Amino acid sequence: MAVNCPGCRAPMTAAHYARRQGGTVELDFCFSCQLIWLDQHESAQLAPQAVVQLFELLHVHKEEGRYGLPDKFNCLRCGVAMQLTHDAVRNNRFVYHRCTAGHGRLIGFWHFLREKQFVRDLSAPERQALAVTVAQVKCTGCGAPVDIRKDDACGYCRAPVAVLDKEAVAKALEGYRAVPIPQAAAAPAARPAPAPVQASNGSGNLIDAIDLVGTGLAVVLALLD
Repeated sequence: MAVNCPGCRAPMTAAHYARRQGGTVELDFCFSCQLIWLDQHESAQLAPQAVVQLFELLHVHKEEGRYGLPDKFNCLRCGVAMQLTHDAVRNNRFVYHRCTAGHGRLIGFWHFLREKQFVRDLSAPERQALAVTVAQVKCTGCGAPVDIRKDDACGYCRAPVAVLDKEAVAKALEGYRAVPIPQAAAAPAARPAPAPVQASNGSGNLIDAIDLVGTGLAVVLALLD
């Protein structure tokens, strides 16, 4: 059933992905609001190759997001206000909005990647090592530049500096290669990845703010070619 995004009210884009036990799972996307609607328990039912296919989809649409989303959302099925829920998998924290009647949940692209443990917080030693060669990184939460020489989180949305987790990616690729990959039915078309974001380094010069998660996704896609 077609649904409208609870953020911008535009029709969401539906796509079907392989289910662990066979068949497919339907997900609904709003690329402008960077949101995914999943019916009850659909996230856990996604097959490994389906999750890897989502790497590509989220990567090619990651620059389309608009900011300033509402704090509250209503369920796409029953219209009742959804509950903001904080959760964690192996200490990897993420948030989503869930329908209290059990119809489904709404989760942002970045938090979906955190739930699947592909994205994790950058540790203090990792941040210090990276700061030797990179002054600023792009916030995965809102897109703002973050000076990692002094900050461990975005000054605007307070999202922690995150990075794609190499071990989680390796595990996903192992599952991806072990199972034949069906074509996703009605899947949105992929487009070339955008150029790096430009930000000021404080001296008036423009530098590239490195997108740690986006760069990691691009590496994954290169490995899949």
